[in-house]
Amino acid sequence: MLFRSFFGALALFSESVCTDQVKTAATDGRRLLFNPAFMVSHSLAEQLGILVHELLHAALRHVDRRCGADPHLWNLAADIVVNGIIKETKGLVLPKSALLDDELAPYTVEEVYHVLLKRHGLPEKIVYIGNDLLADRKSTRLNSSHLVISYAVFCLKK
Repeated sequence: MLFRSFFGALALFSESVCTDQVKTAATDGRRLLFNPAFMVSHSLAEQLGILVHELLHAALRHVDRRCGADPHLWNLAADIVVNGIIKETKGLVLPKSALLDDELAPYTVEEVYHVLLKRHGLPEKIVYIGNDLLADRKSTRLNSSHLVISYAVFCLKK
């Protein structure tokens, strides 16, 4: 399949690291970080979807493009974008808990971020979202997760 060649070529430019430093999967824009226990808890098809998810964050330079945006809200916006691409790519499967928004998926991460910001404001309290984008290029931040069902739930005000 064509998508395998394309994503395979992208993967050649990324270092994949198995680590317990993240709970699920993450990227710092260059490296792809995967928690082995998290990965084996998913089917092979979902593992491929998770790999492509992180590849797309790196390829689309989501970490570098964040600038001064709120890292939590930016991550939600970026997940909507990459999961929309994966959902539309025949042969790729996302975990059932992946964050999806068909209305916003076709837009850029900056556009999605501004829509989320306008709808919900900056989150003052994050219950649990995940950070597959390691915004500050550090392996320490919130633990990564793709266990997000609805971003509205996580943009709660105190």
